[in-house]
Amino acid sequence: MHITSYIAFILGLTLEILLLWENARQRDKPARKSGLEEAFLSPEKQLMVALAVFAGLLIGVLYLIGWDDRRVYIDGLMSIPFAAIIIGLLVYGLILPYLLPRINEEAALSIHIVVALNLILTRPFELPWWPHYALGLGIPWLLLLAATLPNKPPPLVKAGIYWWYLINLLALTLQTDFSVLNEPAYTPLPLGEAFVLGAGAIFLLLHAFFCLRFTLMLSSVINPLGAEYMRLVIPQLFGDEQLPLVQVLLLQAFAAGVIFLNVRFDIAPNLTVVTLLVMAFAQGIPLLKGSEIK
Repeated sequence: MHITSYIAFILGLTLEILLLWENARQRDKPARKSGLEEAFLSPEKQLMVALAVFAGLLIGVLYLIGWDDRRVYIDGLMSIPFAAIIIGLLVYGLILPYLLPRINEEAALSIHIVVALNLILTRPFELPWWPHYALGLGIPWLLLLAATLPNKPPPLVKAGIYWWYLINLLALTLQTDFSVLNEPAYTPLPLGEAFVLGAGAIFLLLHAFFCLRFTLMLSSVINPLGAEYMRLVIPQLFGDEQLPLVQVLLLQAFAAGVIFLNVRFDIAPNLTVVTLLVMAFAQGIPLLKGSEIK
């Protein structure tokens, strides 16, 4: 990977870790500051701004001195920090899911639409259109939409929704090509794509690892002790903060429109757009101002 793309990748990876850490740290704390102060005065946000400025300056210097075509490989010296990142992903994905953002039914529903619609439009499998829409998008969408209507779904229903959310993220993870990190590409990866790849790598791999554990946890609910344990775990993963349903449907329509236009006019790589939308829904919907408790 070209060194400028590599810096953008590391920046995206680092900023996503800091964002997840800040969200986890403040998850159960009452808001004590104004919106502007909350947005910019936390230590994590200040560090994120400083890192972004430093990375931008470093990339600019590399272009000026003509070193932007230098290449970096993760199987060399960079294998040490990457090994530490993988260990961290295993710890916080499999053992202590501390960094996973707490979602709600609306976020799970929106992410399903984004992932399924992208699969339908890009058609990696040659199947007739109607089964694609009915089985891949329509039926799960209706079931998830129905789950957003009760005041508070039971914990085991939330567990099923959360498992389907993890399956969608696992499907997106399997589509993401991480081989670009260590292949001798002659064309540098655009900085924006490298940044999203870094941020998405942390977000998706954390959930992919946790998907393995959560599947085992879900299979244990047939036992009364397992069901009781699930009722205790779900509040840590699932929140009850909800946006008005009309607003959520508008956001979903906007996301669907973005995917349609991107596929039609090839504005940006599909997976880059889908990853951005998925992260925005997962980390944005439960935190939007003006949300209502159902």
